[in-house]
Amino acid sequence: MKRHIAFLILAFTAAGSFAAEYPAKPVRIIAPFPPGGSVDFIARLLANDLTKSLGQQIIVDNRTGATGIIGTELAKNAAPDGYTLLVNTLPFATSQFVYDKAPDPINDFAAVSLLCSVASVLVVHPSLPVNSMKELIDSPDRNRERSRTARRAPPRTPISRASSSTSSRRSSFSPCTTKAAGPRRSRR
Repeated sequence: MKRHIAFLILAFTAAGSFAAEYPAKPVRIIAPFPPGGSVDFIARLLANDLTKSLGQQIIVDNRTGATGIIGTELAKNAAPDGYTLLVNTLPFATSQFVYDKAPDPINDFAAVSLLCSVASVLVVHPSLPVNSMKELIDSPDRNRERSRTARRAPPRTPISRASSSTSSRRSSFSPCTTKAAGPRRSRR
């Protein structure tokens, strides 16, 4: 019995000394979307908490472009030493079906944790008496000439591309492309 206890103490001591060595330098979290957006927000919350708990600086590095592919490629090509992390969102999983050279989320990365889940909502002006999508589409109060749905341009995921191309055919909603693209203005 004493041998087992001595072995466990040795094992925990060795594990503790290994854990104390990491991180020996700052850790970078790549957020492949612009500052101020949801991915950046989550990355910064994570960086703040990890900095406190690990005692080492955690840096958020926003590398935007190509629907997150630029930052994701940077993370993919980083040394596999635990000093580069990636926080990503839906295009991480869907880009491989849209773009030929997108990183493969299954074979190119190892999942660590689900950080959050985000809900999308549809809202209307409070004066419009509807409580569901069906009521909105069928609403006689809705001016069909002026009904618009806002979206950022161009649709960036297969889901948004499909909904934007079919929504105007199934109803009289017309997509109205906004100049805003996430947390910053687009450069069109």
